[in-house]
Amino acid sequence: MAPQFLIFGGPNGAGKSTITRAVLDEPEVAGIEYFNADVIAKRIRLETGASSGTANFGALREVAAGIERALSAGTDLATETVLANNTYRTLAQRARASGFVIRLVFVTLDTVDRSIERVARRVVAGGHAVPEADLRRRWPLAHANLGWFCGNADWVDVFDNSVNDGPPRHVAAARDGQLIHLDARTPPAVLEVLRPLLRP
Repeated sequence: MAPQFLIFGGPNGAGKSTITRAVLDEPEVAGIEYFNADVIAKRIRLETGASSGTANFGALREVAAGIERALSAGTDLATETVLANNTYRTLAQRARASGFVIRLVFVTLDTVDRSIERVARRVVAGGHAVPEADLRRRWPLAHANLGWFCGNADWVDVFDNSVNDGPPRHVAAARDGQLIHLDARTPPAVLEVLRPLLRP
């Protein structure tokens, strides 16, 4: 059976962590090695007393090393990312060339303003902050990468998690590089990048 490279992506504050826990409980991925920079950074801060910046940098290095180790060994792995640069495109291409199945679970919101609001609420509850400028910059980049994955990954599922305290809605899906489902109520940023992939 081919190894899996499972990526949880989407804007800050979208609720990736909640959906991640549910997916990682699925029998077919139970026990998969999971790399989460936020979790690692928190551990580094608690263990060493490092500043947030130092801990975040160390966490990113640990995640990168862990992914490289899993790809080299051909073992299943999962990771969580905002997906706001091309790093995971490159990793997915390498992994697929090595026989991995590439799966993206993308969690989004209806607007970037909701992303900003959710991060602010998280900070009040003791979570980490992200500058508003970074949230706005990352928003279109994450969705552009969603479009790329829908055309290049083996398996993509998109969830809209806009309703506060409500269940996420499954709004789009792609299999083997082909878009197979696109809900009319999908958030605008998702529609913008996925509509061109619809076959006439």
